[in-house]
Amino acid sequence: MFNLNVHIYPSNLKNESRLFKEADTLISNKLVKKVVAVGIKDSNTEKLEIRSDNIEIHRIQVWEFFKSTSLNFFLKYFFFQFFVLLKLSRSNIDVINAHNLSVLPVSVLLKIFKKSKLVYDPHELETEVHNSRGLKRKYGKWIERKLITFADEIMVVNESIKNWYENEYDISNIYVVRNVPNIELKKSAKAQNKFREVFNISEEKIIFLYQGLISSARGIDVILNAFKEVNDDKVLVLMGFGPDVDRIKKDFVNNENIFFHDAVSKKVLGTYTMSADVGFSLIENSCLNHYYCLPNKAFEYYFSKIPQITSNFPELNKLVCENSFGWCIEPNSDSLSNLLNKINKKDVEAIKNNLRNSKKFYSWEEEEKQIIMLYRDLIND
Repeated sequence: MFNLNVHIYPSNLKNESRLFKEADTLISNKLVKKVVAVGIKDSNTEKLEIRSDNIEIHRIQVWEFFKSTSLNFFLKYFFFQFFVLLKLSRSNIDVINAHNLSVLPVSVLLKIFKKSKLVYDPHELETEVHNSRGLKRKYGKWIERKLITFADEIMVVNESIKNWYENEYDISNIYVVRNVPNIELKKSAKAQNKFREVFNISEEKIIFLYQGLISSARGIDVILNAFKEVNDDKVLVLMGFGPDVDRIKKDFVNNENIFFHDAVSKKVLGTYTMSADVGFSLIENSCLNHYYCLPNKAFEYYFSKIPQITSNFPELNKLVCENSFGWCIEPNSDSLSNLLNKINKKDVEAIKNNLRNSKKFYSWEEEEKQIIMLYRDLIND
């Protein structure tokens, strides 16, 4: 058993469900005695948060220097890593998890100085993300190539990304842990008709749900443009937050088949998801990270036993279309509007029955077996 496992991630650590699911797995399986997560303090968080007897959150104050510039990005994360190094300089660390490419340098330094084990644990294909351009992109690719060999083990979120890392860096020490929701949380959710009650939607209409970040990069404009052309027996509910909410509300204020619902807490999300008939996991192919993605909402729809419409990308295709859990299409408005006009209540109910009767089973309990195996390998190394 390791005494101290430090997880470093440059966020306020309020919604990092994957990180804390990993921590809970490590503690409950007696692989580590204590987990310390280190992140960034903001105005809504405390410097120290005790999550449980064995899990603590430590947040470091950093400052914005130059708004919306690459220089600000580099300065912010330089100072964050500098203060992480200072904070942990006297700690006896057994294992370090770098949850982001930007903290890989400080994690490598800690590994060297503390003679610790290092797990590189990125949550996406970070060098190929939508907003990675110019100097930021070049730096990211260079730093990952130089430092990834310092990692004792690597943990990624799906097979496609694993294959990419193997081919790009000629490495093999990679484990796949998909970000499947905790099954116990899903069992507590009960089916309701929240959207029909809130928006007075009749039973004859099919409710299509988009939940999560409302952004053009997530395919929201494709969905909205398609709904301009659909039959009036279909309605769209947008539930979430994001940079495009106000614009969309203004542009579609007169559309009687489009409704807006504020984001809800994760504790009650399942009851809302179950209130829809069909969900959207439609991502635009704007970068390789999107093409290889397997978003959390795809599993939310699976657990809620509702069909979903997804982009015809490798990981989404494996989950949705190979299991007949929904429809996979090219992510454009024409393809979507054609599909929407063909879908009827009978189609939706047939896929719901398939979801309820499917022998295919996904759970965090299955995914965490890879984490347990990874840490046992580290212990035995």
